[in-house]
Amino acid sequence: MIKKKVIYTLIIESLLSRHNLKANSNEIFLYLEKQINKMPDYMKFVVAVLFASFYFVVNLMTVKKFNDLDLEKRTEIIFSFRKLPLFKTFFRLIETIVLLKALEEEQ
Repeated sequence: MIKKKVIYTLIIESLLSRHNLKANSNEIFLYLEKQINKMPDYMKFVVAVLFASFYFVVNLMTVKKFNDLDLEKRTEIIFSFRKLPLFKTFFRLIETIVLLKALEEEQ
């Protein structure tokens, strides 16, 4: 079973690390979840499918669970997936929300 909070938190930590930002990943997760829940159902469905697809493809590619990978490897995987057309919008959405909230917290 996918533990959505754990995986999203790991993605958030990877994005924060990549952009050299310090912020509370749990607060950012709650904000991200709130923003996703505000979306229309068809958009939430697409986000959920892309999230599950990402998780399963990474597990197949690395033969490890995403949460067992180190920060550097997770960050590398996220930014390589971001280049794929199917996942580009998904990761840009998450990255935008994470960066906006992290910058807001820094002030």
